[in-house]
Amino acid sequence: MQITEVRVRLRAQGNFLGYADITLDNRLAVHNLRIIKGAKGLFVAMPSIKRGERQFEDIVHPTDQPTREWITDTVLKSYKEQAASAPYERYNR
Repeated sequence: MQITEVRVRLRAQGNFLGYADITLDNRLAVHNLRIIKGAKGLFVAMPSIKRGERQFEDIVHPTDQPTREWITDTVLKSYKEQAASAPYERYNR
C-alpha cells in the first residue's frame, strides 16, 4: 500500500494548524485528518465524530503503530513543505 496523494489545507487557529486528505493506492481517500501542535510537537489526529458532550470517536484509524507513524510522517512532511512557503508565520514555528 502507498500514499499516492496528500493534500494539506493550512488553518492556524490556536494549536490547530490545518487539515490533510490522503489517498491510498489511488483508490481510497481519507479526508479531514487534523494537524495539531501538541505538548510533544506536531501530530496527526484521525477523522472523528462527536459522541456525547466531550467524547470523540475515530471513524478511520490505523490498526497498528507502524501504519500510524507512516501516515503521520507522510502528512507532516507535506505540511512542513507547504508551511515553509506560506506567507503566514504561524505555520513556520
